[in-house]
Amino acid sequence: MLINLNIRNFALIDELDIDFGPGLNIITGETGAGKSIIVDALMLALGDRASFSMIREGAQKAVIEATFMNSFNSEIYSFLKNSELDFEEDTLILRRELTSRGLSRCFVNDSPVQLSLLKQIGDQLVDFHGQHEHQTLLRKEYHISILDKLAGFYDLKTDYLQKYTLLKQVIGEYSSLLDNEKKNHEKSESAIFELNQIKKISPNEGESEKLEEELTILQNSEFLLNLTDELSNLLSESDRAALPSVNAAKKILEQLQNIDRKFNPYFEECSSAEISISEIASFTRNYHSNIEFDNVRIQEIRERISELNGLKKKYGSVEMAIERMNRLEKDLSGIFDFESSKKILSQEILVQKSEIAKIVKELSLNRKAIAKKSAKSIINNLKDLGIENADFYISINHDISDSSDLTDFSINLDEQYYRLNPDGIDVVEFFISTNKGEVPKPLIDVASGGEISRIMLSIKNILAGKDEVPVMIFDEIDTGISGRIAQKVGIAMKELSKKHQLISITHLAQIAALGDKNISVKKFETNGRTSVSADVIEGDIRIHEIAKLISGEIITDSAVKSVIELSKVEKKL
Repeated sequence: MLINLNIRNFALIDELDIDFGPGLNIITGETGAGKSIIVDALMLALGDRASFSMIREGAQKAVIEATFMNSFNSEIYSFLKNSELDFEEDTLILRRELTSRGLSRCFVNDSPVQLSLLKQIGDQLVDFHGQHEHQTLLRKEYHISILDKLAGFYDLKTDYLQKYTLLKQVIGEYSSLLDNEKKNHEKSESAIFELNQIKKISPNEGESEKLEEELTILQNSEFLLNLTDELSNLLSESDRAALPSVNAAKKILEQLQNIDRKFNPYFEECSSAEISISEIASFTRNYHSNIEFDNVRIQEIRERISELNGLKKKYGSVEMAIERMNRLEKDLSGIFDFESSKKILSQEILVQKSEIAKIVKELSLNRKAIAKKSAKSIINNLKDLGIENADFYISINHDISDSSDLTDFSINLDEQYYRLNPDGIDVVEFFISTNKGEVPKPLIDVASGGEISRIMLSIKNILAGKDEVPVMIFDEIDTGISGRIAQKVGIAMKELSKKHQLISITHLAQIAALGDKNISVKKFETNGRTSVSADVIEGDIRIHEIAKLISGEIITDSAVKSVIELSKVEKKL
């Protein structure tokens, strides 16, 4: 429970130190006295967003410190342990500091923490209930969580959430695989097309240069024929050909070397010249006889060179085109085979959906059963709280899906597909009628502020013992009720305070008179500045302060007697 709240330099507060006790803690005071400031400060210590304008004028820093004791249920204990926070066995201190420089600091047992962590701890310690804008009861999306708390099938819900999370993960993997397969397919199609374009040309290294040479020769066939014919005549076939002359010179040199050996080297040179001229003449005759005029081949070469030039333009050179072709072949040979992985994941999805189908069916059956039982209990509670003709109904429908796709978050139950969400397939909404003969309508459309308060109290009374949040704060939830109904609400709150610590701001004497601890909030001036005080009131002072809620500043004997009588109701509980 919350045992102490210390507030310094916050709004109109210089410093307040408030002790709370078990059971029902009542905060009273005139309108504008500062009751809501105290609640706002506490909510800041629990992780609410800060407004730095709330720092007291002239102060450098506002500090709010909330001390809890014996508030460690298993969920809170595990959370603190997993967050690696130091804490004593039975004490937890949450502190929030706001500076005039716009800084916000959060502490848990003097260890600095992030605001988000402080908020998580605060949500597990305190359940806050204000008027309409603060009440989850009016928000349809929260009705299913309220029903599940009433049902109390925590293990079944945990099992579902684990399988739902796993299914979400497997479907995510399968969807990613499909996306990758599509991308790879598009990539491979592009690669295959490009590879086929290169293979269609089928280039070879050095081919372009060889073709250029061949084309040059074919295009100059006639000129080559004339030149080789002329060369052949000069070397061996005309009367003045070189070969016969060299042969005659060789014979003369042979005679000269027989006389003088100095001619020996020149005889050898002449012999070599004769051989060279003879080889040139032979090559020229063969070349001359093989010269062709082939216009078809010329066209073929020109077309082939054009194809190769296209590759050069795209890839830079024929060699680079060949390198690209080899790389594409290698890449395509390594394309991932998606079929086996798709088969494994799709089978896993089917198995998970089959298991989830069994759980959601059980969840739905349990919810329908507890919905009827809870609705009857709430109706009975509402009668006790003065809504005699209440008709409360918990609607459970299903989110129908028109998709049977494997990647869709849906399951098949009895030949119908239902969409899955973190709570299963059910859509829950509370309906109520508060007047006889009226058909129940959605809660948000029907209930008044006073009725919402009583419905919430009914639910909380049924939840008592199941809801592990130890502290509940009621900020003027009694708006819209009075007289006999106010007393019934007070009795309901008193009953609820046996299972939870309750802190309630009220203007009704019927509720204030039932408080286990009463705190009076007042606004006063000192040295020209307004401040707020909060004091625990007991005995006659308590009776007189509560009497003011009935008769105003002038306390009448009848008001005092009324408070005494109202307080006696507590003893009858």
